[in-house]
Amino acid sequence: MGSLVSVEQLPTDFDRWDEVLALIVRAFAAMDGVIAPPSSAHRLTVENLRDKARQETGFAALKDGRTVGCVFVLERANDF
Repeated sequence: MGSLVSVEQLPTDFDRWDEVLALIVRAFAAMDGVIAPPSSAHRLTVENLRDKARQETGFAALKDGRTVGCVFVLERANDF
């Protein structure tokens, strides 16, 4: 049986943005040349991911200490 995946809210002192950026770039690489306009993943940087986390709530999926997934949600009046 493989190890479990845990999902955790990103702490305010999260410092593994390079890992998150690499994950996002890999996840959307298959869309290169397939979708128009191109994926916004190409415009992401470590700095704008940090900014996103200041405005939205971020969660990371971790497996064996590695980031294997992420999601950012924006809380609004009646939904996320």
